[in-house]
Amino acid sequence: METIFEAGQSSCAPKTAFTGKVKDEQEATLAFLQAERKRLQAALYERNDQLRLIADAFPGKVAYVDAQQRYQFINKQYEDWYQVPAEQIIGKTVNDLMGKSSYQSIQNYIEAALAGQRVNYEFTGAFEDGKDRCLGVSYLPHLNQMGATLGFFVVCQVVTERSR
Repeated sequence: METIFEAGQSSCAPKTAFTGKVKDEQEATLAFLQAERKRLQAALYERNDQLRLIADAFPGKVAYVDAQQRYQFINKQYEDWYQVPAEQIIGKTVNDLMGKSSYQSIQNYIEAALAGQRVNYEFTGAFEDGKDRCLGVSYLPHLNQMGATLGFFVVCQVVTERSR
């Protein structure tokens, strides 16, 4: 927008005329914001891919469970362990995935993690494939800046061979 003063008009009462400048500036700003959004989105996808590669390279199970005890992330070892794709695990509760009896044996550990405590334990139980396994498990709480627990990270490795 530019200000135009007509002859005989006081400088205190400008008359405005729109030019193409405002529209051009808005379009340029919009184009910049769209390009920046695409750049940030690409960086986020790349970061997610890196996280997935790291988690999948880990020799044990890695997961993120939210405050409602639903899986939000699992690595390839979870898929292999339960022999189902991630899409069939993500969104399930720990109870749904592990079964009632196994869940009841670890429920206190989950509640401690959701209360903000770091938890380490060994767990022996029968799994959906019918096999008993001893697992070394760590729950690492995920806290927001106010100290509220958002969920917890799970790191789990088979230790059956070490326990024998």
